[in-house]
Amino acid sequence: MKASLRIGIFLILCFWICPDAVILGQSSRFYMESDRSKVQEGETIVITAVMENINSDAIEMPDFTPFQIVGGPSKASSISFVNGKKSSSVSYQYILLATQKGKFKLNPASAHIGSKKIYTNDLNIEVTQGSTPATFADDVSGDISLKIEISSKTGYTGQQILLDYVIYTRENIASYDFINQPNADGFFIQPVNNFQSPAQKKKINGKEYYTQIIARQILYPQKSGNYTIGPINMRADIPINNSRSSFFFRDTKPVTLSSNSIQLKVEDLPVPQPANFCGAVGEITLSATVNKAPVSKGEAIVMHMQIEGSGDPKAVKAPKFSVPDGLEAYEPTLLKDESTLQNTGMSVIKLYEYIFIPKELKIYEIKPELSYLDPGSKTYKTATAGALTINVVQGNVPLTDNEQLNNQNKYAVRENYTVFNPVNYQWNYYLYFSFISGIILLTWGGIMLKKRKTKAEETENISFNKAESVAQRHLAKAAAFIKDNQPKAFYEEIASATTGYVIKKFNIPHSEVSVSNIVRLLQDKNTPSNIIRDYEWIHKQAELARFAGTYGDIREVYDVAVRFISEMTS
Repeated sequence: MKASLRIGIFLILCFWICPDAVILGQSSRFYMESDRSKVQEGETIVITAVMENINSDAIEMPDFTPFQIVGGPSKASSISFVNGKKSSSVSYQYILLATQKGKFKLNPASAHIGSKKIYTNDLNIEVTQGSTPATFADDVSGDISLKIEISSKTGYTGQQILLDYVIYTRENIASYDFINQPNADGFFIQPVNNFQSPAQKKKINGKEYYTQIIARQILYPQKSGNYTIGPINMRADIPINNSRSSFFFRDTKPVTLSSNSIQLKVEDLPVPQPANFCGAVGEITLSATVNKAPVSKGEAIVMHMQIEGSGDPKAVKAPKFSVPDGLEAYEPTLLKDESTLQNTGMSVIKLYEYIFIPKELKIYEIKPELSYLDPGSKTYKTATAGALTINVVQGNVPLTDNEQLNNQNKYAVRENYTVFNPVNYQWNYYLYFSFISGIILLTWGGIMLKKRKTKAEETENISFNKAESVAQRHLAKAAAFIKDNQPKAFYEEIASATTGYVIKKFNIPHSEVSVSNIVRLLQDKNTPSNIIRDYEWIHKQAELARFAGTYGDIREVYDVAVRFISEMTS
């Protein structure tokens, strides 16, 4: 019996004997999460149970008492293909109203997978005392009000501060538009485009309001001082019922809302600053890798350090840290600089390359670290990446002056010996034979080189055709997802179409695939700048869809992707 047949029979038996393991073997997860762990009495929270790569509809949610279900369940599902691997996700969402204060534990949800029963994690929710009517008396009045809220009323230069526009209403709103924006003096303001936040219920002054964050901005203070933010004015259209209103057309009345004002105090960064301060104000994580193989004396040690977290992207710099004696350090190079806008703020990723030249034969220990300012504790904290060990061994090192002189003398003696050799005619014979052989080898080499070039051109054409074929398949799937109104799956196919085309065309290893690397490759290939801008724009939209749930105009994204493939093909 052939080995492949035996393996096939073994897999079939495994499936029949243990079908549950087949279902649960592909990175499966079953978990429960909430949008917040601490709420006020009278507010709502969102509870979601998620099944990843699990095929089951027999899900049982826990008893939500003392919370009251005011929305759901709503079901959402998605299927994606990444590098040929299929993954699926199904989620069930509930909106719960906090009816009394206290600390409560929600038991795990469960689901049946064949003969097995699996469980999620549990959740701990704390409900605090709701705000008293006096707290809101000056802020919320009437049936509709606008407030601005800030994540911190004190901050530092370079810190991310969230500014939210919150509406409280007991009426439907047909549309709204902001009349003015906050004064930008002393700040860099970054709007969070297409911000999404669920509406909640809140009881104020004995009345029940719907409240929702309708817009969010990120403030980056540029200098210290005391600032007043607001008031912000907004125009809203309220539907009215009259004889001219119908199901499709309703008359509206305009109202002008004016928000509160907020005082913000911005301070300079505390002094003294640590020598390895990277300029970040927020939360920072650090990772580092280095070539692990032994290196020779005089060869380069290459270390990659990645900084990830929050803060002003322009302020985050490459940190300086202590280097062991015997290592010559060079200025770091920025390899990747990415900023991703999310609902919760701006996420910053910077990748630096450090190069060291060892001067001694020994084992070096490099300890990369950096300091950042934690605005919560108002202190500098240190992030480390652990110790990296490099063994420097003897290798092909440059010769000293004395060694070079001795070699020159050896060659000189050898040349003199050859000149005075009485059988020098044998060398003439060998030179003649070598000359003839060289001509034959060069001719044969030219023929082989031409054949290889022809074969390479054929391979390049085959690679080009494969690249175009892969791109067209993904574009066709993306077009189908537009019709089915599945934007998330659409962006997966668009990203696979554009990046997959470049991978196939230029034979790029998957380990080296990133947006920044592909942009650099296209620049090295002298690709027109408008084509590179199209590629960057497409993947910027894909990032917004993946991380922020912002889908934008998917028809426009599709057209730009088609144009990119077409221009790369021509």
